[in-house]
Amino acid sequence: MTQSVLIIAGVTFLVLMSLIASVNLTMDNEMARSRYAALLGFAVDQPGEKVIELAKAVVGTKNVELWQRHSFEISQNGVALTQKGSLGVQMLALPVTSEMYKPFIESGRWFQASDAGERLLIISAETAELSGIHVGDNVDVDMGSAKKQSWQIIGTYRWLAGNNFVVEPVYAPLETVQNLSKRKLQKEAASFALIDASINTLTEEADYLSQLKQSFRNEHIPLDVYTTHAKLEQRQFTRNQLNPMIATLFGLAAMIAAVGGIGLSGTLAIGVLQRTREIGVLRAVGAPSAAVIRLFMLEGLLHGVIAWLISIPLAFYAAEPIAQELGLSLFHIKLDYAFDNMAIIYWLVIVLVLALMASIWPATKAAKLTVRECLGLVDY
Repeated sequence: MTQSVLIIAGVTFLVLMSLIASVNLTMDNEMARSRYAALLGFAVDQPGEKVIELAKAVVGTKNVELWQRHSFEISQNGVALTQKGSLGVQMLALPVTSEMYKPFIESGRWFQASDAGERLLIISAETAELSGIHVGDNVDVDMGSAKKQSWQIIGTYRWLAGNNFVVEPVYAPLETVQNLSKRKLQKEAASFALIDASINTLTEEADYLSQLKQSFRNEHIPLDVYTTHAKLEQRQFTRNQLNPMIATLFGLAAMIAAVGGIGLSGTLAIGVLQRTREIGVLRAVGAPSAAVIRLFMLEGLLHGVIAWLISIPLAFYAAEPIAQELGLSLFHIKLDYAFDNMAIIYWLVIVLVLALMASIWPATKAAKLTVRECLGLVDY
């Protein structure tokens, strides 16, 4: 039973560290797919040339890419698609040669240069599953014109979203949407500006974003507070959402480890009572107190090492399915799994320290027993 508690503590710790590693890897991969430093969302569409001019006026700006958003309705065979996002969907029109962002494509493909001007869409994989849509299917799109048009689904994506209370994007070629726009102003409008800049730290990012906001504020161009953010800041925000859960799991692992330590101490104390004859014999042949202490300390360390060895394969096989369930429940995606190999070393150090601390009192108690006391206890 003592071993089982220590093993459970070890598995919990290793699984927890692997969960953290998987979350970090998933966020790093998502950030790698986002090559922009800051994303500016406008409350009202703005002239594209003006947006580019103001963004490039800020020191550090390297490149600016403009996106458009459009409200639309999407259906198949007269039935509206069942959407995962509870706040509906919106069309995000971006250049087909965009290098600023590319979501994780689960099936199908992303846009190519030859897709410019074509009626093609990329939708959420969850919406596709709910609606029974597959890559290659055609859907009806109503962008407010008198007649619905047929668009083809060429891919599905999954994205890192913390909850269902989001407006779900459906990606489309900007060139196609511009061709459908009758007014020139609509063709050149910008709903979002994705900005590439040389930024390495949160401090640099905060200063740069502040300058961007001030630049547009001076021109009385309102920014949407909900869609304006910087990449590193967004990563930190997502990471902070997990801190309460991680703290709870760490507390659980610490509690289980403490129970295991107390159980180990109790087991060794019982061993002292059960092995008084052995202790008496050691004392009779002249064994010093240090030898008796070492005997019980090594026994405690042996318990810890055995529990450590058993917990490694159990945690290795348990961590991945738990990580996937965590990703689906929190982000609605499968996490990019990573087993934290360094956690094995960390847990070895922790369990050895725990075993040593649990062994001190029983070992000291055994060392204080004399030959007379041992014989007296045995005779009784």
